Amino acid sequence: MCSVRSPNKNVAGVVVVIVIGLGFHFTQLLIVAMDRYQKVEKPKPESPINQNEIRITTQGAIRNYITYATLLLQEKNAREIVLKAMGQAISKTVAIAEILKKRIPQLHQDTAISSVSITDVWEPIEEGLVP
Repeated sequence: MCSVRSPNKNVAGVVVVIVIGLGFHFTQLLIVAMDRYQKVEKPKPESPINQNEIRITTQGAIRNYITYATLLLQEKNAREIVLKAMGQAISKTVAIAEILKKRIPQLHQDTAISSVSITDVWEPIEEGLVP
């Protein structure tokens, strides 16, 4: 997580960048014909997005994220903003935070990094196969 804070009460405040890495754990390697299995779709838990939170993706344009972050800090008087990214979008998030720090004076940055483990579950289509 990276946040940028302003010590001056009149100047907008904090950019928080949350960087989430993906963790992959392979407990065993099995070579099987995957056409006999189907992936189990798990519902994604919907976490609410705060007003000061910007989720960065690989598809989004940097200029759009910067424009929105600047709007939050300067026009909506947000004391802090949070930039969140996963995987390939992490480098874009770091670039956005650096650009914001250069464009808006007296910003302070706090960074936090965490990881998320993603596990895919596959079920056999035919009987007798190991799940």
